[in-house]
Amino acid sequence: MTTAAKKVLEAALELPAEERERIVVELAASLKGGFAGKEIEEVWLTEIDRRWSEVESEKAVLNDWGTVRDQLLAELRDRS
Repeated sequence: MTTAAKKVLEAALELPAEERERIVVELAASLKGGFAGKEIEEVWLTEIDRRWSEVESEKAVLNDWGTVRDQLLAELRDRS
């Protein structure tokens, strides 16, 4: 890592979590080959298959959008 990159990283690590998350998203979007390497992609595909199997076998607990939305809004209110 170059000195300039180290300085950018050090400055970024001083930012609040929300701003660091935004930087990660922007940097990932700027990569031509995509952010996830093959290994990460394979892990996610395995996880998706596992979750879908749970849905199909009715082992997964599913919530309707209204319930999830209310929970998310309550969490956001609690953060304020």
